[in-house]
Amino acid sequence: WDQIQTIDSLLHKGGFRGMVTPEIRRSLKLKRYQCEKITVSYQDYINHWQNRRC
Repeated sequence: WDQIQTIDSLLHKGGFRGMVTPEIRRSLKLKRYQCEKITVSYQDYINHWQNRRC
């Protein structure tokens, strides 16, 4: 897919029912997110949450 196909598909997936026009595409504001996956032991997890809560 190119960028236009991706945007159109995401709009429809998000519930947009109308026709996707160039004007609609230009009016969009995109926000990028980055995720990170880490692994910790159960004890480290418990320690983290115990230290976060006062």
